[in-house]
Amino acid sequence: MAGTPGAHDIDVSSLWSGVRKALPGLMICTVASGALTFAGLAFVAPRFQAETQLTITAKRSNAISDAKNDASAAASITPRLDREAINTHVRALVAPDLLITVAKELDLAKRPEFNAALGPVDTIDRIMRLVGIGHPNMRQSTEERVLEALKAQMSVAAARESRFLSIRAYSTDPAVAAKITNAIAEAYRRSLREIPVRETNEAVEALLPKIEQLRDEVLNAEAAAKRFRAETNQLTGGSSTAATLEQQRLTALTSNLARAEAEESGSEAKLRAAQDQGGRGAQSLGEVQQSKVIQDLIAERVRVERQVNEARAVLLPAHPRMRQLNADLAGIRRSISGEIENIVSGIRKQLRVNQLRTERLRAQIDGLKQTAVANSSNEARLKGYEASARAKRNELERLQKQLEDNRTVVETARVPVEATIVSRGRPSGEPAYPKKGASTLLVMAATMMLGMALIIVKELMMPESVPHNRRGSDKRNAARGLIIDDAEEAVPQSKLASRGPGSRKSDKKRSASSPAAASATTMRNHAKHYHDTKPAEGGHRLLMAGADNTIDPSDEAIELANELSELCDRVVIVDWTLDGEPLLDDIDIGLARTMAELLSDRAEFEDIVVALPDSNVHYIRTSQGRHSTNAFDEVGLNLVFDALDETYDHVLIVGRHDDARNLFEMIQGRFDAGLVIHDAALADRSGAFLGFAVDGLDVVHHHRTTAGSPYPAHA
Repeated sequence: MAGTPGAHDIDVSSLWSGVRKALPGLMICTVASGALTFAGLAFVAPRFQAETQLTITAKRSNAISDAKNDASAAASITPRLDREAINTHVRALVAPDLLITVAKELDLAKRPEFNAALGPVDTIDRIMRLVGIGHPNMRQSTEERVLEALKAQMSVAAARESRFLSIRAYSTDPAVAAKITNAIAEAYRRSLREIPVRETNEAVEALLPKIEQLRDEVLNAEAAAKRFRAETNQLTGGSSTAATLEQQRLTALTSNLARAEAEESGSEAKLRAAQDQGGRGAQSLGEVQQSKVIQDLIAERVRVERQVNEARAVLLPAHPRMRQLNADLAGIRRSISGEIENIVSGIRKQLRVNQLRTERLRAQIDGLKQTAVANSSNEARLKGYEASARAKRNELERLQKQLEDNRTVVETARVPVEATIVSRGRPSGEPAYPKKGASTLLVMAATMMLGMALIIVKELMMPESVPHNRRGSDKRNAARGLIIDDAEEAVPQSKLASRGPGSRKSDKKRSASSPAAASATTMRNHAKHYHDTKPAEGGHRLLMAGADNTIDPSDEAIELANELSELCDRVVIVDWTLDGEPLLDDIDIGLARTMAELLSDRAEFEDIVVALPDSNVHYIRTSQGRHSTNAFDEVGLNLVFDALDETYDHVLIVGRHDDARNLFEMIQGRFDAGLVIHDAALADRSGAFLGFAVDGLDVVHHHRTTAGSPYPAHA
């Protein structure tokens, strides 16, 4: 019958009637609770908050600046501190010794809020003591009470993903709150400075006796080496202090031998040249041609030959004049031959002299070699003495340099401190607690909500409000755990699943599966959907591909990435192209490397990421040559994608149909969402993604607009 409630319906009219009847009383209770809260907070002494901010920077290993090492010193500073180092500073700032020092410095033991034994702080505290609550523990010492109160009224926190530390303190006096935060920061920085100075001073005191002992050892070792050198006749002299006199003499004799052998070879060559052609070759010798006597005799011979030729024209051979001239010519020729023979004889004698000199030098060198062989053991021992002395000398110089550096640190007391004060605490004119107005409204709202809930529960528990045959809500059961491939064969989900067991995103909130085609959804709506459904921690991983290899999804990828970027999300596009022809081929990546080079340890992360022109979107190219999926392993790809998830809000992986399908299968479907681009003429594949029926994956089928398309247009 129409209008009759079903067996499982609630009588809303009776429920509302009961709520309306109880509403005036609920309003009175709400106002009363607010008034009591406001009145109670009026008896609470206001607390003022002060905050001092510190930044933690990496500290150089050497406190003393060296001009010649300034360039390398900057590179040796670690640009980033790990989380454990930051937490160490946080714990050190609340160390009891540090807080006790600050309490004594500010004389906090004389203030009732830090020393409960001095009396109540406000009216609430006085009332609690009157009823027997809040009395100080008299078994505690004054120092323990002050330390406990100071810990309760201060806090140290590290800002997430940064190296900033905040020191907050609360007090009934705003000036005291500011003094506490500033004193803690200064005391901590002072301790960071004093500790290395004290340790350095201890190192200086430990080095002094060692240096004195080592100095004596160096002197003894050098003296022993010199004595042994003199005893074994291995003295040195001249410009070379490394070679002994015997070695220097051997070197000189070797040089003289080389010159003597060269002179001997020259004399022998001249003699052979003089003996060529029956002795006629001597006329071509340089000594013969340069001889003044030979030159004069040749000139005289030429003159006489000219006279003979002139007389031969008018006189007969038997003429006395002709006989005289011929005799003179023959005499001159004999003189030339004799002079040449004298020169050749001189060359022969010089050759013999050179031979004797060479033999003598060889004998001397052989004698020195035998002496060197006989003294080889002494040389080895001498080298051992000198090496020991040299090692001790180097160690002494190193320790002396270290001692001087440490003395400078101790005397100047200037060492690099990791904690730097960025902002000092200042007295505040507005109390941080209690917030009377906000607290009153919060209590009133809580009273209203709690009372409304109790009223509704009371009405629902009444028999006339709930039908007797109500048994609870229906439950929906669905078959999960299977994925159907293109051949419609069932395979276990452990082999291929959108989120397999042990997946690094198994604990993230999943968006509902939406396999139906979103033909009327624009890229802006897609971006809004992915922005709203991204996990609170880690990146949202989206695989985007065409329905087949003929569809290029690059335009939609750029549009979707820009829309996500406009929503203040950090987006990176991974161009998953393995055939050497990237989808975004119009992007100039310059000297950027590829993911394939990253996985083969030939590049770093900062080498493969480039920014798209006029956009906040980043871009990564997979490869620049032809690669098969065998070039990438599942473990390496998951590590890369996990690293990108930690940096970006959205990791948009774009590829052609076959490449995307192979990637999906290789990493076992570890994606948050899938986006398939269809031409308008293609049919919708509801419930499928890249040929797989998936479960638990946010799948959207996007259809393009073409002429005569049966699908709606997209913005």
